[in-house]
Amino acid sequence: SIVDSDPHGYRGLCRHLGISAEPAHRIGSYVVYPVDERILRRFGVDFRHVRIGEPKVELRGGAVEDCYGVRWVPTPSKSMYYPTDPPLAGAKGVEDVEDYDKWPDAGDPAFTSGKAEEAEGLRERTDCAIMADLGVASNFIHRYAQLRGFSQWLLDIRLRPELFEALVSKIFDVNTELAEAFLTPIADLVDVVCISDDMGSQASPFVSREAYGLRIKPWLKRRIDSLRRIAPRAKVLYHSCGSVRQLIPEFIDAGVDILNPIQPLAAGMEPLQIKAEYGGRLCLHGVIDIQRMLPFSTPEEVRATVRGILDLMGEGGGYVMAPSHQIQADIPAENVVAMYEAATMP
Repeated sequence: SIVDSDPHGYRGLCRHLGISAEPAHRIGSYVVYPVDERILRRFGVDFRHVRIGEPKVELRGGAVEDCYGVRWVPTPSKSMYYPTDPPLAGAKGVEDVEDYDKWPDAGDPAFTSGKAEEAEGLRERTDCAIMADLGVASNFIHRYAQLRGFSQWLLDIRLRPELFEALVSKIFDVNTELAEAFLTPIADLVDVVCISDDMGSQASPFVSREAYGLRIKPWLKRRIDSLRRIAPRAKVLYHSCGSVRQLIPEFIDAGVDILNPIQPLAAGMEPLQIKAEYGGRLCLHGVIDIQRMLPFSTPEEVRATVRGILDLMGEGGGYVMAPSHQIQADIPAENVVAMYEAATMP
């Protein structure tokens, strides 16, 4: 898993820092949680995460079935997991959505157990911003693709609009129930609520701005409005990978406060241009390239690159330094350290 992956991984970073790693595990498809507090303090990280629980069933061969009945299989390195065999791939109409019987139950304590105490402890022990990560309940288009298949959601949005609306509506309702169960006890403690839906490839958005505005943005706006009712003091961070510059005005109009991850090698995602165009209305979170720069540069090159980004992106505020996606097992520990030292050391 990403915890143990060679040559680096989480335990490799701990060894490099001289820290005996506390127990950690993979959640979702590639996220390590919790990250040792000593690492967060060493790197000057001023956010702390509370993440919704993620009940799952372990299957043979290292695969897992998540709470939506979606099967995930590991890559050969086990540093990433990907969905396979979408359970609603054969759905022909609304009745197939209604007949599906593996929807998660928001009353399951596995989603919420210990989360209020975790948030309260963070608020008492730190002055960091607390980020509530909705995890399995964070997206509806990604979940649609996992249930129907990636190519199928792109076809459905055009060819089967009735089925598209029915399945999105069901996912929306289930995720809203999960969000309410998770967020309500901690609403007064959290500063940021994290949601996601990747809307772009390396080359372009998955759909046109027109299609996004017609079919997807109304659901995102409803989602953000519902989150603001539950946690009115919190900002909303929206994670959307890839080339999404054409869609940024729609994100803003839907109520997004913070956009992550700003992948600089994706088409059109030049960070300075995005900051110049939208910086007054949107906080940018990410930018530090994990595709080429962090895996293949020397530590000295990493420090110089990160300092240059901070000088330019940090001017006037509205930027949070972070990698342009999760730090993966091909990034040397020395470069992880160099990235954070560039931000925290003179």
